[in-house]
Amino acid sequence: MRYALFVGIGLAWASTVGQAQTVRVQFQEASAPKYLEADGTHTAPSGLCPDILAALARQDPTLTIELDPQPRPQKRIEHDIGAGTKDAMCGLLSSPERLVVANRLETPVYMIYERMVGRLDDNAVVASLDDLARIGAAVAVQSGASYLRKLKDAGVQAIESGGSDTAVRAVANGRARFFYTNSLTASYFIKAEKLQDKLRLHPGVLDTSPAYFWVGKHVAPEVVKKLDLALKRLKRSGELDRIYARYD
Repeated sequence: MRYALFVGIGLAWASTVGQAQTVRVQFQEASAPKYLEADGTHTAPSGLCPDILAALARQDPTLTIELDPQPRPQKRIEHDIGAGTKDAMCGLLSSPERLVVANRLETPVYMIYERMVGRLDDNAVVASLDDLARIGAAVAVQSGASYLRKLKDAGVQAIESGGSDTAVRAVANGRARFFYTNSLTASYFIKAEKLQDKLRLHPGVLDTSPAYFWVGKHVAPEVVKKLDLALKRLKRSGELDRIYARYD
């Protein structure tokens, strides 16, 4: 099953006029609260990016944004964008690999505050990537995250860990000393894995970076322009900030 994210009037307009343009997006696995799977509370995928996708669709009734709810790794999603079987990605940092397969829309969808998860009894003071490199500890990073290259370039012993759920468990079990991620994901998975008695979010932000909306290079320029204009309107109205605040 796929979920079309638009308001009723948009669907009616598209059905009548026949000019709706579909933008296909894939659910990113282990990325909560960016994407949250359907459960007993929500009958459809929810989260930060589905809310942004729905808001984009409301801005332009000629756009239908179709979310495939099957969770996929980020690397697989980027491959599918390059192959033309998916059209867009939400909430990702800029990287050389992504710029090869997709166009980065100018307006960031939100800011990412890069922080670390560590054990409660670990009092290491880490104020920079240089500090992290000097400690020489194993640092877990979610597979496909663009942080990996930055950490390795700084001399950090970074290891890909699969999903964020796997990463927090690796820290709790001592297989990694830290998990390098963003503040939203860190807080969510500490609670989701019920590890509040073992883990904490280390104080201090190590870096701040914009997260972008990406559109595959195979997508028609007029569709890219519509998405770009819709995103700019959401930013000007304050709606992007209001959506982010719901998950902060």
